[in-house]
Amino acid sequence: MAATWRFAGLDLRALWPYYRAMAFPVVLILVALGVTTGEPGGLIVAMAMAACIFVPQYLFSLDERSRLDTLYAVLGIPRAAVVRGRYLSTLAIAGAFMLLGVAGALVVAAVRGLPVTAGELALMAGVGVLMMAVILAGTLPLPFALGQTRARFAALGLAGGVTLVLALVALLAPGALSAALDALASWHPAAVATGLAMVAGALLAGSIALSTALYGRRDL
Repeated sequence: MAATWRFAGLDLRALWPYYRAMAFPVVLILVALGVTTGEPGGLIVAMAMAACIFVPQYLFSLDERSRLDTLYAVLGIPRAAVVRGRYLSTLAIAGAFMLLGVAGALVVAAVRGLPVTAGELALMAGVGVLMMAVILAGTLPLPFALGQTRARFAALGLAGGVTLVLALVALLAPGALSAALDALASWHPAAVATGLAMVAGALLAGSIALSTALYGRRDL
């Protein structure tokens, strides 16, 4: 695990010079949804999804442009540790995005006089974690198998597809998402959190195993 943590640290340091470019979509999402949404908790899910769509693009692009995959091999970082570390660094940044979403939800609720409870925020955070797992589990194996250039549009298309499905459900059946959330909220919060975490963990574990196998067979 030491190699995994070391690689995640390398990832975060490599990404730091690009924080200004990453800040733009963050601010855009917060402002746009803050102005239009009647559900402040939706900011949490939106921020989690945005992180999982944008952050891997930067990281894999850096790998390809600077031939960092070769550097990782020279440094003696096993490919399995590269995979685990990339998932770990992406989840860490997505978690930070989610915290910004929580802060934004609280600000929007206060400014617009909308009711929001700790339970609602926790529920939306759980949903955000699940959406993170869905997007990462589906998209990260592609660049590990093919490289960023070949996988970029497929990964973006898959992530965009998830977003589009949610948008269509909200548009065509506006009460469906609310009904699903109300159903989850009627359960005990600990049971909901545990269930969502188990599903997210299973998705990520399967995706990590797949990415490790694909990256291990790839010629660098």
